[in-house]
Amino acid sequence: MKSHDVSELPPADTKVVHWPPLTTFTPYRRVLVSPTINTPAPFKGYGGWNGWPETIRLQNGDLYVTFCAGYDHASMPTPLDAHPDYVAEVKRTLKTRGAPMQAWTFDWDCPTGGQIMWIRSRDRGATWTRPRPFPLIPHIDYSVTRLLQLRNGVLLATVRGRGANSLGFFERMPVNALEFAQMAANRFPNEVVFLRSDDNGETWREWSRMRGPCLVMDGPRALFETPDGALMMLIPGQPIPFGPGWPAAPDQASAQWIMLAMRSEDQGLAWTTVSAFGLEHFDANEGCGGYLPDGSIGCLTRPTSAWFQSNDQGRTWSQPRRLQAGAGCGRECTLVALDSTVYLYTKGDLVVTPEGVTVAVFANLQAGGVGQAIYSRDSGRTWIMPSPKYGFQYDPWSYYPSACVLEDGSIFVVGTHEGIAADMESAVGANPFGPRTCVVPAMRFRIKSAAEGEGIELLPLGK
Repeated sequence: MKSHDVSELPPADTKVVHWPPLTTFTPYRRVLVSPTINTPAPFKGYGGWNGWPETIRLQNGDLYVTFCAGYDHASMPTPLDAHPDYVAEVKRTLKTRGAPMQAWTFDWDCPTGGQIMWIRSRDRGATWTRPRPFPLIPHIDYSVTRLLQLRNGVLLATVRGRGANSLGFFERMPVNALEFAQMAANRFPNEVVFLRSDDNGETWREWSRMRGPCLVMDGPRALFETPDGALMMLIPGQPIPFGPGWPAAPDQASAQWIMLAMRSEDQGLAWTTVSAFGLEHFDANEGCGGYLPDGSIGCLTRPTSAWFQSNDQGRTWSQPRRLQAGAGCGRECTLVALDSTVYLYTKGDLVVTPEGVTVAVFANLQAGGVGQAIYSRDSGRTWIMPSPKYGFQYDPWSYYPSACVLEDGSIFVVGTHEGIAADMESAVGANPFGPRTCVVPAMRFRIKSAAEGEGIELLPLGK
């Protein structure tokens, strides 16, 4: 693919409908976990931060949610594994209240980092179990990035390996062959760790670890079974380091992200790369995706809302279309120069209802905020939304949403709602554990029919 300016990407064909009247989300929202509601049992370094949830509806009908119980946006084990220059950069540069990394985190005492927890509901979200921890497994991250129950009942969870938290090293990789090999062998490539449960999520164990093919791999946001019983994973990676001496486009502020389609024939024990796809000089990252009703595979990516589609089981991909209009940004921004207003899409989820409606939930930080939904009735060819610039808002608290479809075709969604503890006290209560608060909100909505005029309808949980 030729080099693009993201503004050149053609937008999706869009049927524009009127934004439905919205009053308040409060009667429909349920906070599942917070520093004061269904709080995890404290451990050393727990700061009252509960976020990055993933959800799935199990074959027995249970709703199952995983989340990170930690201390901040990135709850890594302390002392942090960070390059000295990076530490100085963060302490000098990151002054904004919402930055992912603050100077105080370098002095926080949390030797395990954030811990993965799970909760369960057996009554469609009306009541939930107390949080229970996953086993503490060495060198894995603090949250699950994807849940999948196979047709045979096996439950899999993906977690990013800890190599991805070697902060500041990847951007400073040497170009000398020997020095590069020594640093890469010590810190990269990152791993994706697969955990397995054979009892519907009551107990977990390590199942496998996958390395490469990129030096840096993020956690997959799309994992699904193929018609022939294999597994397919869509996962972002950074093939080439960034920094002095490494090739980069003039506008690059960090190493480039691409998407990889990978396949496993043995339930995740071994993986092969089917294809790599993306945009030259622009990121394709955090791709949600899966099978569409026509048998194709769709993938929606950060930060430009670029939509890719494959008609041959992930071997080749269409030229991308942007699903959200707006200026956006071509490059991901570095952690020390984060401008969160430029993202037309951040991590979301893609589900298909029993009626064959493809629904994407996500956050658009440039227009309309978080907790948005758009949908397609024709397997991604056209999309229904209230405006080309934003989707239907189902909850302004639902950042980084994860969704599943209930037996009646409605959609259950969990998300992350975070901020400075003092700023959030009036909404979610005081946080006695730390300076940053994050809660896990849950919502339920349905897609209206074309005869009803399109749009979404908020629904109560547990009904």
